[in-house]
Amino acid sequence: MELFNQQKFFEAHEEIEKIWLKEKKNEFGDFYKGIIQAAVALHHLKKGNKSGALRLYQSSTTYLRKYVPHTLGIDVEKLVHDLDHFWGRVSDKRNLSLCDFVDLIPKIRWVIKKKPVKKGTSSKRT
Repeated sequence: MELFNQQKFFEAHEEIEKIWLKEKKNEFGDFYKGIIQAAVALHHLKKGNKSGALRLYQSSTTYLRKYVPHTLGIDVEKLVHDLDHFWGRVSDKRNLSLCDFVDLIPKIRWVIKKKPVKKGTSSKRT
C-alpha cells in the first residue's frame, strides 16, 4: 500500500497482485482486485491512456464499494470518495498530465482505532 501512496502505481499493482493471487478466492479477493485496478487506472493515466484509465477506475470502485466503510484496516470509504473526486475532476479535461492533479491523487489511508480506556483510569496525564 505504501507503493500506491508513493505514486508508484505499476509497482503497487505488482505487489498487491501477489497477495491477490493467494487471496482471490476468499472474501477479500475483490477488495484486492479493486485496489489493483485503482493502481493500474492511475498508471494508465500517467502513461496517457485516459480512456483505459477511466474504465479501470469505474471497475475498481465497483469492487471497492462492497468493502466500505473499512476493510483490513483500510479506510475504503475515504479511498472510494477520493477516487470519485479525482476522476470527476480528471474526466472532463481533454489534454492533461497526472502532474496537473498531483494534489488530488488518492492515497490509501489506514483506520486508526483508539485503545479503550479501562474503567477507573483516566486518559488524561497530570
